[in-house]
This record gives sequence, C-alpha cells and structure tokens, in this order.
Amino acid sequence: MTDEPKDTLTGHTDDVNSVVFSPDGKTLASGSEDKTVRLWDTETGELRGTLTGHTDEVVRVAFSPDGKTLASGSGSEDKTVQLWDVKTGEHKGTLTGHTGWVYSVVFSPDGRTLASGSWDGVRLWDGVTGEPKGVLTGHTESVFDVAFSPDGKILASGSRDGTVLLWKMTD
Repeated sequence: MTDEPKDTLTGHTDDVNSVVFSPDGKTLASGSEDKTVRLWDTETGELRGTLTGHTDEVVRVAFSPDGKTLASGSGSEDKTVQLWDVKTGEHKGTLTGHTGWVYSVVFSPDGRTLASGSWDGVRLWDGVTGEPKGVLTGHTESVFDVAFSPDGKILASGSRDGTVLLWKMTD
C-alpha cells in the first residue's frame, strides 16, 4: 500500500457524501451536495457522466447487483430516491413517499427489492419497476442505514434511536 492516491477525481462543486463501486469494479459513482451523481471510469479516472435531477443534496448512492441500475437518495428538500440507467445515464424513475431525508439506499442481493432509510422509517420498493412494496416502521428516530444479509432473507436497519432492527424478508 502507498500513501499516495492513485488518482484524484474532480468535478463536484460541493461535498461528496457517498461513493460506491459497481459490482464489476469498472465504474465508481459519487453523490454530492451539489445535487449530482457522477459516474467515473475506475481505470482512467475519466468522468463517464453526470446525473442530474435531484433538487437537494445526494446523500447515498447504490448499484443494483447486476450493475445496470444506480439508486440515489436525497435530502430534505427532495426526499426522493432516483433510479438511473448506468450505461446510458438516463433517468429511469423517481420513487416518492418519504417525508424527510433519504439517508440510505440498498438493493437486495437478487436485485428484486430496493430498501431506503429515512427519518420516517424504511420503505421497500420493487428493484426493477420502482413500485412501492411496503413500509417498515418500528424505529422512533431517523433510519441512517439499511443493509441486506448476503442471502437477502434479513434486512437490518440502524437508527438514531440507538437500535438495530432485523426484518425478515418474504416475497
């Protein structure tokens, strides 16, 4: 390991809140307070695209397991999850229903479910169509992070209330 960076990726005009590699490692997505998501080529460091559409900062980004879709969650003025086609950069849909910041987004291992965490709990969406699948309530404060178990049978949610809740996932 070296203490020198491999590359410096520039282009965002405000704080970068989230970075994530695509499943194949060839693309890096970054979400920023400048209200954009940027897609970078990890070999060359070149900007592959800038995704615009959020009206507030992008708090979290997540790739689908097949790497074809990117989800981005946004702040209090926006309160949405946006879905993007990674190859073309085209907007695939806007998921609405949260009433506050969307702090976390994650796809299930099979890509069939997308979970988003917010101050109002956890929402579940169809990972392909974006249709709502349900709302999980139980936390008394904001949900800052959500994660699926490797087999997709359990969803964990971590909250400002000091608890982690485990949810059994069913089809």
